[in-house]
Amino acid sequence: MQETDPPPYREHNGTAEEADDGNSHSDKIFVPPRTMKKVMALETHQERIRMVEEYITKKGEAVEAKEKALSRQKRALAETIKDAKKDVRSLRGTYWQRVRNILDAKEPLIRSLLFSKSYGLDLLACNALFAARKNGARLLHKKETEKIEAEFQKASKRVDEEYNALLDAMLASNKQTARAEVEV
Repeated sequence: MQETDPPPYREHNGTAEEADDGNSHSDKIFVPPRTMKKVMALETHQERIRMVEEYITKKGEAVEAKEKALSRQKRALAETIKDAKKDVRSLRGTYWQRVRNILDAKEPLIRSLLFSKSYGLDLLACNALFAARKNGARLLHKKETEKIEAEFQKASKRVDEEYNALLDAMLASNKQTARAEVEV
């Protein structure tokens, strides 16, 4: 085996968050075989090319709208996680500010508060708060992504139906024209 040969598997050295989540966001646009048969039944080559280009353009618009919605959704998820981290940092900062205020106090009674068990910073609670906010944001992200995917499927199906209806009308028109020419 030469050194230029790729490994027999794909390596991923990043974190689990950076790994591919299985959603392919680079959808391929193609004309389905059933629709392509109708396109090929059109008389002129120019009509065929125009119809294929029109189909790809309409499908491309649907894919582009989906991509924009997904990128907005990912930005919203990142912002929510960033806000959760900021909240935890703020809690910790507030706690340490209170500790400094207690240490600056002159009275021993106030200083004794620092060592009471009820006043300590609960790091586990801070971590749990962050994890809960992060999980909530991810669940919302997943739900919104599913909605976006469902809307894309509806839009894609609608484009296919409209396009097939147009092709059927064009083919019917071509048949009527051919019959009229035969009758004359």
